[in-house]
Amino acid sequence: MPESLKGRIVARGLAKRYCHSLEKSASIKELFLRAASGRLPGKWSSRRRSESAPNPAPGTGGQARALRAPPRAIEIQALESLDLVIEPGEAVGVIGANGSGKSTLLKLIAGITQPTSGSLEVGGRVAALLELGAGFHPDLPGLENIFLMASMLGMTRAETSRRLDAIIDFAGVRPFIHTPVKHYSTGMAVRLGFSVATHLDPDIVLLDEVISVGDTDFQAKSLERVRAMRDEGKTIILVTHQIDAVEWLCGKILWLDHGRAKAWGEAFDVLERFRGEAGEAGAKTELVKLDPALSYLRPTVRMGSGKAVIERVEMLGAGRKETRRFGLGEAVTVRIHYRIVSLKQGLAVWIGFSSAEGVGLSLSTAEAGAADLRSAGVFECRFAPAVFGAGLHWMSVALCAAGNLMDPCDAHLRLYPFEITSARRQRLRPLLNLPCETTILPR
Repeated sequence: MPESLKGRIVARGLAKRYCHSLEKSASIKELFLRAASGRLPGKWSSRRRSESAPNPAPGTGGQARALRAPPRAIEIQALESLDLVIEPGEAVGVIGANGSGKSTLLKLIAGITQPTSGSLEVGGRVAALLELGAGFHPDLPGLENIFLMASMLGMTRAETSRRLDAIIDFAGVRPFIHTPVKHYSTGMAVRLGFSVATHLDPDIVLLDEVISVGDTDFQAKSLERVRAMRDEGKTIILVTHQIDAVEWLCGKILWLDHGRAKAWGEAFDVLERFRGEAGEAGAKTELVKLDPALSYLRPTVRMGSGKAVIERVEMLGAGRKETRRFGLGEAVTVRIHYRIVSLKQGLAVWIGFSSAEGVGLSLSTAEAGAADLRSAGVFECRFAPAVFGAGLHWMSVALCAAGNLMDPCDAHLRLYPFEITSARRQRLRPLLNLPCETTILPR
């Protein structure tokens, strides 16, 4: 293969359809009993039916219909009409909701499954880490599993031996390298799999949610390793829900929605559209009755009594332009458009901020007495400067009766994602950057 084609991926009209049977899984014994009684579905029962049923008249097609009895199944279109060209050395992030086809795309590129229609050209050696523990045998020790997984990725034993120390040290499992993998923790198995997949000189690296597994130190090492491979000219395709990692690593982004490409292009342009639609969905979310359990069980939720409702939420940056992307230390203005439905007393608003991992960062409140309220209006709150660290964050807002913040009229929990960017890379990635005045004093 020409060097210029190694790492290149071209998809034309790519589609994948899965057929899921609705028949209950059966044991061999049950299948045998069904066959004996003529109760097998589809072609297995056709002979039994034809023996017991009268012969159809010639030309009626009755016999053919019996032989073509359709099985009880449903079809799911995982990917549909996808056109994509990824050049060698590009780092591409794939985002979208669960079930949008992200993992299916990686399995097609890896050759694990074949497309239903369309064409897919993949140039060069592919290293794929798509599932926890993929490529490992639980009864073999970690050392043997390294060689097993490497052979599945197309590496010879000699090539793997040359990189063995680097693989073990990066994964941090040297004390347990002779222990069967079934005794490894989930984090240990993922670290070892990631280390093997990224140390074997592939042309294309496929990663599905693996950089979000493990402790913070290993996540930082993983991101650094993927960045180094990108700088070496490897083609990287990353599936993750960590938007800040996608933006830092990837120059292009594919946004999938129900198997179709909703957006494909430069990372900044796609993420601006992605964040905008996520914010607009907030006010359209159905308002449900207050249930404290929902605030923990659902990643995003809207709940409350409905005595006052939030009609729109805006986040404004420099020049009072609406955006979801702010510079480090930039002032952030939040405008909450409200409408009174049946509330007779004063109205309070609270605004909460949390990290992408759900860690609460701050909570601000404000109240307006009944005499100051109109049937509709706007609460405007300004945070100057915003002290949040670089990365993805979430904003929650709520309207409550004055003096009763625990009984919301309309609470939007984690419905508004936004991002803080930094001109300089922040290796420590703090959640907050508190302003500090420093004075040097003589001893």
